[in-house]
Formats: sequence, C-alpha cells, structure tokens
Amino acid sequence: MSFITMPKLRLLLLKLVCCFVFTINSYVEVHAQEEVDINKTYTKSFDELKAVFASLRSKPEQYKVVAIKLLQKAKKNRNATKQADIHYFLAKLDNTTALKHFDTIIKLTSALNDFDYPARAHLSKASVYGAQGAYDSAMKELLKANSYAKKRKNVDQEFAVKYYIGVLKGDIGEEKEGLKILRSVMNFREKKLLENENLANRKEYLRVLFAVGGFYNRNKKYDSAYYINNKGISLSLKHKDTTNYSHFLLSTGVTCFSQNEYDKAIDSIQKYKNLYAKDSIKPINFIVADMFLGQANYEAGKFNDALPYLQKIDSLALIKGHLFPDQRPIFTMLVDYYKKTGNTSKQLEQINKLISFDSIIAANFKHFQKEINTKYETPELLAQKENLINTLQDKNEVKDLYLWLAGFFLLVIVLLFGWNLRMKNIYKTRFNKIIEKNNNTPETSTIPLQSKDDIDVPTEVIEFILESLDKFEEERKFLDGKVSVSTLAKEFKTNSKYLSKIINTYKKKTFSNYVNDLRINDSIERLKSDSKFKNYKIKIIAQESGFNTPQAYSKSFYKKTGVHPSFFINELKKIK
Repeated sequence: MSFITMPKLRLLLLKLVCCFVFTINSYVEVHAQEEVDINKTYTKSFDELKAVFASLRSKPEQYKVVAIKLLQKAKKNRNATKQADIHYFLAKLDNTTALKHFDTIIKLTSALNDFDYPARAHLSKASVYGAQGAYDSAMKELLKANSYAKKRKNVDQEFAVKYYIGVLKGDIGEEKEGLKILRSVMNFREKKLLENENLANRKEYLRVLFAVGGFYNRNKKYDSAYYINNKGISLSLKHKDTTNYSHFLLSTGVTCFSQNEYDKAIDSIQKYKNLYAKDSIKPINFIVADMFLGQANYEAGKFNDALPYLQKIDSLALIKGHLFPDQRPIFTMLVDYYKKTGNTSKQLEQINKLISFDSIIAANFKHFQKEINTKYETPELLAQKENLINTLQDKNEVKDLYLWLAGFFLLVIVLLFGWNLRMKNIYKTRFNKIIEKNNNTPETSTIPLQSKDDIDVPTEVIEFILESLDKFEEERKFLDGKVSVSTLAKEFKTNSKYLSKIINTYKKKTFSNYVNDLRINDSIERLKSDSKFKNYKIKIIAQESGFNTPQAYSKSFYKKTGVHPSFFINELKKIK
C-alpha cells in the first residue's frame, strides 16, 4: 500500500529553500591569505568584502577580528553603510546572533536612501525565519523587503522577493502560478549568470533551479525535475561546489521516491547525508532527509530500517515544532505499523498525534493563504492597475473613472453594510426565539392515531412503533451517527416501509429530517446548558450530535433554526 503517490511539497519546499539560501550564502571559495590590511580592506566594495570574508571562513577567529576592526573604523568614520556591510558578514559567521545583526543593519539604514539597504537585511531575516519555520515572521520581512526594493528600483531584490513569493504560491496550492513566477526568476538569474559567471550570480541561479525542480516534482513532471536536478549537479561539480551538489542529490532522491524508485531514492539521500558531518547539516535538512529515508524504506517493505527514521520525525514534528504538511504520511505509516504489530496503545497515541497535526497544519495553511493574497497579491494588482491608469492620455477621463469607481464601491459598501446589519438583526431575533423556547416543549409532536385504512398499517403496529419512537427519543439513540431507517426498523422488529410511513404520517417529517431535528434540538439544549460543550470546535460538536461532518451539522442547524451554529454559539457566549 502506497501512502503517497506524489507528496505535495508545500511548506516543506519553503523550509528547504529558505535553509538552502542561508546555507549557500555561506559557501566558500578559499583564497589563501595570511594577513589582512584593514585600511586597504575598508575601501573595498560589498562584493569584494564578501570574497575577503569567504577566504577567512576556515579561520573564524581571524574572521571575527578583521570584522570587528573594520566595524570600529566604520563607526569612527560614522559610515552607516559600511557598518551595515560588516554587520552583515558578522551575521554570516554566527547563525545564533544573525537576527541581532540584521536588526542593527535595519536601524542603521532605514533612514538612508541606500540602493541595497535595508531591503538586504529584511531579505536575510526572511531567510533565517524561513529556515527556523517561523513563517509569519518570514512573510512580514518579505513584504518589507519588497516595499524598499520597489522604492529603490532595485530589480535584483525585487526578483529575490518574487522567488520567495513563488515558493509560497506553491505552499497555498497555486502551483501553476508559483511555477510561472519561479521560471521568470530562473530566466532572470540565468541571464545574469551568462553576463557574469561570478559566485553571487551562480549561487542565485542554483537556488532557483533547486526550487523549480521541486515544483516539477509536485506537478509530477519527473522528466523536467530530473533535467533541472542534473543541470544543478553539473554546474555544482564544475565549480567543485559540494554544498549545492548535495542539495540537488537530495532533490533527486525526492524525485526517485515520487516515482516509486525507493532504492535509488535511499541511495541518493544517503549520499547527501554522507557528504557532511552530522553537525554540518542544518536541522531542517536532517528532517527532510530522514523523512524521505523513512518513507522510502517503509514503502520498500524494509520496516525495521524505516522505524528509527519515522520515530525521529514523529518526535521532531510535534515536540520541537518542525511542522509541514508532507510529514503527514509519517504519522499514517506509524499508525499502520503499530496496527500490524498489534500495539494498540501506540496505535491510539499515533492517531491522536495525527489529529493534532492535521489541526495545526490546517490552521497555518489557511493563515498563509490569507497573508500572501491580502498582503502581497493585492498590492501587486493595485500597482498594475495604477500603471495602466497612468498610461491613459486623457487625465479627465481618469479622474471621472476614479470618481465613478469610488461612488460605485461606496454604494456597494453601503448596501453590504445595510444587508449585514439587517441579517444580524434577523439572526438576533431568531436567536432570542430559540432561547425563549420552552425547554420542556417536545421537539416532535405526534398527531392522534388514524385508522388502519388511512395509512394501511395495522393499529397495533402503529401503537407499538410510536411507543418505540418515544423510547428512542428519551434514550437519545438518535445521537448514533450510523442510525438509519433500516437499522431502526430492525431494532423495532418491524419493516422499513411501516416505520417510514408512520414517521411521515405522525411526525410529519421524512426519517432524515426527523432524526436531524432531534439531533439539532439536543445540540441546542446542550449548548445552552453545558459551558464546556459550547467551547468545542464545530467539528467536535457535530460528531457529539450524531453528524458525520461539520457541514451536514451546520446545514441542518440552519435549516431548523434559521441561524448558523457559529452565530448561535457566539451569541450564547455573550450571555453571562
């Protein structure tokens, strides 16, 4: 049994590429250099400084000494931009203090009209937050970076933001649009690389290649994924870039896994892990590698090899908070494993974890969809609209158009406000009627007995079934989600036709409406009297009330009361 035919690498891709970015930003081309002339180094550009500090990466103490001396000189000269440069490189030396240095850069440069700052710091913060799984914070930094990049007309930084937005598009399910954005970024980076094959351009190009390969995997375009991965591997090997080479090995392993080539997947991912000492790989990279090693071994039937990886991911996911949607198969595999081995307690534990996992992911996913659409897409569309309007030759027509649109939207807003106010009043009235309703009033009234000839059912059968229905209501058996006309007829030792005809005649309802009305009435009484019950989620309330889905519960609730359950519960909570 295959748990995934093709995992949708949603938040997983963002975690991978953010960590990928922060890793390859630290890539080293070693240049032997024993002593550094501080005065001479101080006059170098940002890219030249990058080369200097790259040559010192293997000598962290000397790296720090040089950086501090340069920073002191920059402070003495009151050169904010140069101070920002040095703080940037200090951040690259120590990940634990990176955010502190980036915040310092933002304070130093926010008031400057600098081409690169403070957008560079906001982008770097977004990369760090993304690698940590702090996606809310990462999104906020991206929006700030985008704003500064547009103001400064810094096209390179705009494409850096586009890159992240393309990845986020994939995370919210808009994969075609996300791939379109990433391919535009890839074309831009490839053009820059052809113009100048320096380290910075190569790094950016490899980063977007990695992301595009991931999108092809998600869209099941495996030939394209292989092509992109091989392109990245070739370029990495050409420049002896083991860091980026390893990432494309991992991506290739994911492609193999998606095509059910489990042994090849295990081989590629294991090669990736073997390239580094354990402490050299960032936690998220370990999680991704172990996640696919666990799944590949499990799907290949190597359960004993798979179990340690699955248990490790299970622990990291909920205990340490490293969560993303593609971890779900790990939980389902563990549920299946413990079921096969007869470990009931462990199976139940995993089911509870799976429920918790689904709840967290669903909440985060919904949040990000709103964030990206309202805070990035809408401003982008408005900007496009503004550019279009500016091309109109007749300014008076533009002015009239704005006035017409403003009037139209104002009218729509007024109408919506009036409609909303009216509906609130209607719902409030309906709510009050429900509250004032006599709790002792029977939910379903029964009309007097009719003769046998009226419904073609023997009188004694009618009386027996009506008595049985009274007992059915008193014992609240309608809360069983599996109850049906056939199961109830069997319990009453009668036939479905008689039972259905008697409910239609004496309860004036179909069987489905009869049962659902009983459930809704019971739910209302519990919500009114049980403070704990009304704090449950709608999904749980629906299950407790006998409904199989929250949608079915909400529909029946509204049909019976004229208000939605969420409105009813919120109004109840206002009553002290």
